[in-house]
Amino acid sequence: MSMSSEVVMSLMKLLFEKGYCVTTNNFYTYPKLAEALISHSCDTYGTVHVSQKGMPEQSKRKKGEVAAFQKGKIIVL
Repeated sequence: MSMSSEVVMSLMKLLFEKGYCVTTNNFYTYPKLAEALISHSCDTYGTVHVSQKGMPEQSKRKKGEVAAFQKGKIIVL
């Protein structure tokens, strides 16, 4: 897990298993972090760079096209 993800997990520790939702920007949003939060009954949403580690390869899209990716409970649009 990245250092930024470890920071989020550390801050959320007292809120695990309580159903909170964490909003992150693209510096903190990683698929592994989402998996870890989901495993502790927390949800997350935020922006993400498609080139980040853990994201699937993306082909060039035309303006207005949307790409989608799903892995278990994680959905990226």
